[in-house]
Amino acid sequence: MLLAPAAECGGREPVLIGEVIRAVGSYLTERGQAMAEAAAADHKPTGRCRYCQREAAWHPTVRGRWILLDLDDHPAHCVPNGRRWQVDPRGTVATVTPSAVIRMCRIAHWDVCPGLPAPRDVYLESVRHRLITGQSRNRPPMDGRIFRTSASPCSDSK
Repeated sequence: MLLAPAAECGGREPVLIGEVIRAVGSYLTERGQAMAEAAAADHKPTGRCRYCQREAAWHPTVRGRWILLDLDDHPAHCVPNGRRWQVDPRGTVATVTPSAVIRMCRIAHWDVCPGLPAPRDVYLESVRHRLITGQSRNRPPMDGRIFRTSASPCSDSK
């Protein structure tokens, strides 16, 4: 057992080194969690798809894996079941159950990636087409042209 001499502590009671290490460890753990939460709130880790070079955001899933999500939000009633993702405030994502009542959701980038085979769903195909032609809300077209946004097959008034 190591003790700091009282004379070196300015007359205070000696403290066990193990207690100091535990206290510092718990402080650093709490501080690290607070910093990680703040960073997650401020920073959205983005990356580029290896097939189309489009920007998309990486998010951890509730099962500990990572998924590349498209940057746009989509009306949940337009996106097919099993393709809807909901992002919580910490940045973790989970699939949305068909019975959940949500207005907007995100979709996995590879469901709409222009560099992969076309999806079979009409709405996902329209999103993919918008990515190719540049009609996506927050991204430039793949070839640098500028287009106006057009209506999708799914109306948002449902």
